[in-house]
Amino acid sequence: MDFFLVDRKEITMKQEHAKSALRAVESKQQKTDYVIWDDEVAGLGKRVRATKSVWLCQSRVDGKTKRKTLGDCQTIKLKQARAMATAWLEQFNDRSGDELAGITLERFVERYLNDCKGRWKPTTLSGHWYGLKRFLPALGQKAVSEITRDDVISARGSIDAAEGTINRGIAALSDLMRHAELLGLRRDGSNPCLGLRKHRSDFQAIYLTEDQYKAFGEGLRARETDAPFAMAFIRFLALTGCRRSEAMSLEWGWVDSARIALPDAKAGPKTIWAGKPVGDLLKSLPRDGLHVFSLNGRRVTITDIEKVWKPIREDMGRPNLRLHDLRHSLASTAINRGLSMEVISGLLGHLDQRSTAGYAHLNTAPVIAAGERVGKHLEKVLSGGAVSKQRKPKRPRKTAKPKSPPSIYDLYLRSKLNLDDWCREQGLDAGTFSKGLGKWRQQQRQQMANAAEESSK
Repeated sequence: MDFFLVDRKEITMKQEHAKSALRAVESKQQKTDYVIWDDEVAGLGKRVRATKSVWLCQSRVDGKTKRKTLGDCQTIKLKQARAMATAWLEQFNDRSGDELAGITLERFVERYLNDCKGRWKPTTLSGHWYGLKRFLPALGQKAVSEITRDDVISARGSIDAAEGTINRGIAALSDLMRHAELLGLRRDGSNPCLGLRKHRSDFQAIYLTEDQYKAFGEGLRARETDAPFAMAFIRFLALTGCRRSEAMSLEWGWVDSARIALPDAKAGPKTIWAGKPVGDLLKSLPRDGLHVFSLNGRRVTITDIEKVWKPIREDMGRPNLRLHDLRHSLASTAINRGLSMEVISGLLGHLDQRSTAGYAHLNTAPVIAAGERVGKHLEKVLSGGAVSKQRKPKRPRKTAKPKSPPSIYDLYLRSKLNLDDWCREQGLDAGTFSKGLGKWRQQQRQQMANAAEESSK
């Protein structure tokens, strides 16, 4: 009997302890200032304070807590925050701070590019290296901690390169300095590149008009007999707005009727919804290799394209026209045909609609119409004519937003097949598709987290 009473007392104490713990959790959830710790990088946390959230790092060093704020969660994505946190925490784990204290820019560039491999694609990594090495002749032997704003300005003035190349180099150097701050090599906020005015570039994107499109089409037709393969490649870029690199890497296994699935485009997985003109173009190409644009097993190269692209643009009277301008021109045509920004964003494969918003200025038709109406009104007033009463503007009809087509990953998740069987049925590489699926799921989780945060405001 006594044993039963002791056991019952212990049970009661455990129940009270559980209730107390539950009340503590509920109290924490009701607070407007709390931290959600990452389960992958120990020490990385998302601090939520009222309606704002920031990434922070925390570590225990020599019995003292060290904490650093990395930046706003709206501008820094989870993957980038993890890379930044790992770089900052490593200085306490490997005790290499003393070794890096006097490191020169030339040596630190190697460390920086190696630390940030996971943040960028190989092409971005090589682009950063190309920009940074422009500064090495002037700054390479200086300690990273001692480089000043005047040093950067002087080095920039000594670089003999195009304005765009210099601008990209400054952007890469600025990111390198921020990385140095994370490692404790420089004082927070001491980035010598911040606020530097970029060189103005005389580059301007070209948007083809209707007449220029006609001349462009005539140039394609005139050369289809001599270079049908290159003409098909250029026509594909014009019809889809694809980037040159995306078209060159396109495989037949990614083409499924009206859907072209690119597992790893510039901004991640991308789907091109091809209309009849694109479908007819692809049907006319021989399937004699892995890639769509390959002849006798050899992939198309930029040299193959430039041989015919140069005379086409010269005949058009646009010698500076680039293949990428075909993408800009497709966006311009879509805008002036009345398509919404959401649709054009999907057409171009932009994850962020702010990228698409850069084309908004191309919609000149409403401005021209407004100028004509205002001009007629003022002409009537100045000539002493009767002025008609201003009409009340009609309420715009509410139209349902077009539903975006399901992605290739949505279609997979709706199927009942496992990944290998589904990829085999679709003619896709399982390894490539699996990597793309992982990235897509991460993007979906981030979007859900952002939506939840917005709804809580």
